[in-house]
Amino acid sequence: MNFRTRYLLAALCAAAAGLLTFLYLGGIGVAAGSGTEIVWVARREILPGTQLKEEMLQRVEVDGPTRQLLAREALPRTASDTPDGWYATRAIRPGEPLIPAGNVSPVPPSADVTPPEALRVVSLRTEWVGPPELQPTEEVDLYVVTGDGEALRILTGARVVQAESDRVSVLVPEEQVPLVIAAADGVTVKVVRRLEGLLR
Repeated sequence: MNFRTRYLLAALCAAAAGLLTFLYLGGIGVAAGSGTEIVWVARREILPGTQLKEEMLQRVEVDGPTRQLLAREALPRTASDTPDGWYATRAIRPGEPLIPAGNVSPVPPSADVTPPEALRVVSLRTEWVGPPELQPTEEVDLYVVTGDGEALRILTGARVVQAESDRVSVLVPEEQVPLVIAAADGVTVKVVRRLEGLLR
């Protein structure tokens, strides 16, 4: 093969490589421009039982692969979806996408889920919990010890609002407030943490 032939082959290979690169990058650009979607995420914490409203959410643009990996079923799934057609089935943290059958449902929650307006914040004197510190929204069980040494659970799955070294404020259903205050009167409440809170 003479020099002229080798030169022509090299030029043709370079041109083909350039064309393929151009087509590949162009395809990526088109995919990036047309493959983005909007998902709803919580703007702030949403308590269980809450009917969703537009102001509770923010719209986040994600590309197609991200949606497939992280939030395949995330709302909205169709252009007709509206936030007020959904209810929180558990606490939804800020930045969390809305997943049907995961944290939201199209039907109102069952009667055993306390609506936010029926909750009160109660502050109780507690023993020092130790590290890691209690975090807001963490769920704990609260116990008191009677005079004869018997441990009685006064709250199950109480959601923490604020925690200090010797006090904790939790959400309590309104009808249970008098019982909790009476049970904790003059004693130090013991906090029992749940595993999911320690693993955060």
